[in-house]
Amino acid sequence: MGGHRYKMSWVQEFKEFSGDTTAHGVKNIFAGPNKFCKILFLLVWIAATIYSCFIIMSSIITFIHRPVGTKYEVIIESSKEPNKPQTIKFPTISVCSKNKVSPVQMFTHDV
Repeated sequence: MGGHRYKMSWVQEFKEFSGDTTAHGVKNIFAGPNKFCKILFLLVWIAATIYSCFIIMSSIITFIHRPVGTKYEVIIESSKEPNKPQTIKFPTISVCSKNKVSPVQMFTHDV
C-alpha cells in the first residue's frame, strides 16, 4: 500500500509540474478532452523527446568525429637594429570547412 501512495504523489507532482512548466503541450497530457487524447498525446510527447535526444546525440557525435584541418605559419622578422628584439608577425589564419562545394551550385545561385 505504501508503493501506491508514492506512485500517487509522483503522479500528482508531475501533474502540478505540467500545469506550471513552459514546455509547450505537457499540460495536455492531463488536461486533454478524453482519455484517448491524453494517452495519444503522452505517446507523441515521449516519442518526440526520444527523437530529439537521438538527433542531439547524433549531432554531437558527428561534430566530435568531423576532421578539422588547421595550418599556420609564423614568420619571425629579424630586426636590423642591434638593440631591438626580433618581432613576430601575426600569423595568417584560415578556417576552412571540410564540406564539399559543387561548382554548379556556386555559379547557379546568386551569392
